[in-house]
Amino acid sequence: NKNLDESNVIIDHGSPNLDYIKKVIIREMKKYSINIQNNLNAIVENWAIKQEDYEFNKCKKIIVASNFAKRTFLYKKYYDKIYVNNIVTNLDIKINHQKFEDKIKLIYVGDFSLWKGLHRMIFSLCEQKEFEVELNLVGGDLENHLLYKSIKNYINDNDKIKIISHGKLKKDKLNRLYKNMNLMIFPSLSDGYGIVVNEAISNGIPVICSIYSGAVDLIKKYKLGYSYDPYIKKSLISKLKLIRDRENYLEIIDNIIKFSLISDQIKSDYENNLISYIN
Repeated sequence: NKNLDESNVIIDHGSPNLDYIKKVIIREMKKYSINIQNNLNAIVENWAIKQEDYEFNKCKKIIVASNFAKRTFLYKKYYDKIYVNNIVTNLDIKINHQKFEDKIKLIYVGDFSLWKGLHRMIFSLCEQKEFEVELNLVGGDLENHLLYKSIKNYINDNDKIKIISHGKLKKDKLNRLYKNMNLMIFPSLSDGYGIVVNEAISNGIPVICSIYSGAVDLIKKYKLGYSYDPYIKKSLISKLKLIRDRENYLEIIDNIIKFSLISDQIKSDYENNLISYIN
């Protein structure tokens, strides 16, 4: 619309800075010797980065979903225009705590792009051989991952880890799967938020959440799980051991129950923040 007053435009942006995501992807490709020229379709294109910069420079305000998302814009000229409002959708609380068996049942939900960090999570899980882990993958086909051969070799060398790929699931089937899980791991290397974290919490599942994802705001503030650094293998294992040893586990479940009692107020706060930013 040519008549649109760009100075009054407010952008609600759920992702991190695209330039930041591109750097993460290229770094991972170099780290694991992936041919960049043969996989250009996996990299954020320059035109998209330029378009983002153009629109954000012109607008009045930018609302992002997390403190992490805001930090990815730190060196942009429009950084002072950015405001944080944590996403609180998908918080339909239906607590259903799953008791532990002999192994820890983990769930990952998301796509299998490099910047989602699935490969680093699996590599970390395969480093330990003390306890059994069942990892349930939802959202894609592991065979299509750019690092599938390396992932497969890691898995084959560790009989303590079992991976079950469910592909893409409809909401009702995913909810049934959640009910059988002990824990979600959200290993993203760059994520503005991570709405599946809210879904896991709604099902009474603690989350071990990457410090490079926006959802860690929620996890830390309400103590609904643990945060970890996906670039450090021992970081994930140390948090998993806390879960295995039941340290604070019941306390986390109790925090999720308490959180469920105030979820309506949190949603109201989100709406009020949004209105205040618009006004």
